Amino acid sequence: MHCFNHPDRMAVGSCKGCCKGLCVECATDLGHGLACKDRHESMVES
Repeated sequence: MHCFNHPDRMAVGSCKGCCKGLCVECATDLGHGLACKDRHESMVES
């Protein structure tokens, strides 16, 4: 799977909010899952 925002990079996981693949640069690790950086952190936290 590749990053949704950077198709030339491999994804490290998927956002728990929108299920899109994310690379290290685009992901925020919340400790219990990944979220799109500056986008879905609050949705995934709740």
